[in-house]
Amino acid sequence: MSKLLVIIKPWSVQHEQEILAELDQQGKRLQTATIDQVKLEDMAKHYEIYKERSNYQDMIHDFESLKVILALYEGNFAELNEAKKKIREKFAADIPPHKTHLRNALHMSGDDEEFKREYAVWKEYLP
Repeated sequence: MSKLLVIIKPWSVQHEQEILAELDQQGKRLQTATIDQVKLEDMAKHYEIYKERSNYQDMIHDFESLKVILALYEGNFAELNEAKKKIREKFAADIPPHKTHLRNALHMSGDDEEFKREYAVWKEYLP
């Protein structure tokens, strides 16, 4: 079993219950937290691996002071990843485009190492 961090992005928080219900079918939700205003420094740490990209500043500022939902899951990575893909497809049309990067409904840790790095950023909100 893997642990995964899920972030429902600002432009999809209105679908929180539906997104979490779909993920709950594939994994065990351990915790959920709402951040009403994301701090720029948290986004900078979260996206630190993309620091060299030309759109890094746009990526981190895209979330600044907006609401996100954090959820901690445990389950089979492949099954949760399939659910993530379906959720992204389902809500793609509802998401306003950004000029420098692709927006989607949610983020999910890609593997155990990514989870460890990301959890270190967000753990204060998930006690």
